Amino acid sequence: MEFYDPSGNVVCYVTDNDRVYSWDGRPLGTMRKERLFRLSGQLVGWLKHGYVVGMTGDCLLFTPQADSRAGPTLPTRITKPSKGEKQPFPQIGDRAPVPSMPTMTRSWGLSPF
Repeated sequence: MEFYDPSGNVVCYVTDNDRVYSWDGRPLGTMRKERLFRLSGQLVGWLKHGYVVGMTGDCLLFTPQADSRAGPTLPTRITKPSKGEKQPFPQIGDRAPVPSMPTMTRSWGLSPF
């Protein structure tokens, strides 16, 4: 699964083993049960309707499957560069407790990566 920022640039992707890498190959975090975490264990947001919904309810990233009726207007996706080679994945921090998901807005927030 690939994630794009509000400008339409590809930012990161999730591997089959739920690891999240930047497009240039840097380890960024993990995806568990429709939730995106940083390497530190901090929650980034929830996956809903193809958007990553952040702690305030704003949408931070989107997937190619995002439903534009549920979130903010989707930008045109920019042509993807070649993927970088994956770097070694470090030890993952303990996951912080997950709060309740806020109500999803139709606004863009800042990209988390």
